[in-house]
Amino acid sequence: MKTTTGVAIDEFFNSILSPTGTTPTTPTTPTNPTTPTTPTTPSTSVIQQVLLVSRSASGEYTSENKVVNFNDDVEICVVIKKDDKYYSGKSFTANINNAATSVLTTSDSITRRWYNIQPLWKHPDALSSYFPTVTGSAPYPYYQNNNQSSQLLKNGYDVLQYTQKILSDSDWCISSEKKAGTKWYRVEVTENSQTFYSYGKPSSSSDISNYPSPYKAASQQSNLVSSDSYDTRGISPSVHRISRKSNYENSKASSSEKELIRSVEAYKNVPYILTTDIPRYKSSMGDYISNFKATECAALLIGGAKLTSQGTFVGITDTGSEIVNKARTQNKIIQDTNDNIVEKVALKDILSGTVLIEINENKADAIHIGDIMLMWSQQDNYYFHASMLYEDKGTPGYLDGQDTFIYISTGCHNTNDGQLCYNTPSYFSGISPNAQTTFVRITN
Repeated sequence: MKTTTGVAIDEFFNSILSPTGTTPTTPTTPTNPTTPTTPTTPSTSVIQQVLLVSRSASGEYTSENKVVNFNDDVEICVVIKKDDKYYSGKSFTANINNAATSVLTTSDSITRRWYNIQPLWKHPDALSSYFPTVTGSAPYPYYQNNNQSSQLLKNGYDVLQYTQKILSDSDWCISSEKKAGTKWYRVEVTENSQTFYSYGKPSSSSDISNYPSPYKAASQQSNLVSSDSYDTRGISPSVHRISRKSNYENSKASSSEKELIRSVEAYKNVPYILTTDIPRYKSSMGDYISNFKATECAALLIGGAKLTSQGTFVGITDTGSEIVNKARTQNKIIQDTNDNIVEKVALKDILSGTVLIEINENKADAIHIGDIMLMWSQQDNYYFHASMLYEDKGTPGYLDGQDTFIYISTGCHNTNDGQLCYNTPSYFSGISPNAQTTFVRITN
């Protein structure tokens, strides 16, 4: 994994992708060109391709998606291809498709329209007649891979849906907003009354046949990206993405623990997907997490750890029980003040003070910021939820009902945090009064 600020992390995530989760092939480009400094004359050729490149701070322009730090200045530029040469509003060298490529200055009259692609948190109500039943008897409008009979699935996976927001920018290059979370960008360019698109445009009547029948209604076309921008499980890595870590600060956390929380918050704006059916979970979650398509509660926290080279003893596709079993062998389950490991301890006993757990960065066995709370259902015999200690908000130095945990859920979706939630043990106890808890450390 590269550690340079703003550099894409594809080389790390390639190791956990399933075969169907690879980046689509894009056209090859000339290698080792020189960068001109003078504008070209207007061209009469037709645009062959529209793509986006970006750079963080003073780094190189690349066509790769990026994970950046909160304060990184990120510039995204439109590049067009004509006559097998690349052009933009200024001259620079860019790494396109892993090749150093000369981008020339164009003087052609070309207009530009920028868009953000925003995931919908669930299927629109217009599809309500197709909502499957996956929990109890209630129709489930959120994304899921459990009910394989659902007509909303394609190739066995739920079809994630999106909306698109036009931006006010119209320049060749724009700045990525300094706001924690993940954003996808696309651009349309028009020349001589012809419009051309980068990856990510909405689906059309001619393209909608690539999706299952519930999506063929005209009202649904704008809620899907074109099939060339959508791979097996969601928006393709060919659509340009910037994932920005947060600026989280906490005086009670170590530098590695703060970096862990910041990385988890880079998943703001990534939708929740219910995918607890074990075989499908194993085969798909690596792709969902590595390409920021979707996540569920445990994978979110492990994925954040992997971005910081932490959590080395667990895998992104590990279930709650697998995480606990591995943590036990690594002595990564925290202890209470009586030196008892906190494994399957009743949450109500922690809230009542019967079990006392210290929050102390300087004690190895105490709970730390960034530790995971896994919730166990004795009745169902499995870990059903995972969250991460975010802030000591109650009695200082001790875990209680007022402390804050971060997690992802269908119960939270807003413009600031997406489906990331911030709640307390008291809240969890109100929902699941008989839950038992295990606390695991995933920092190294």
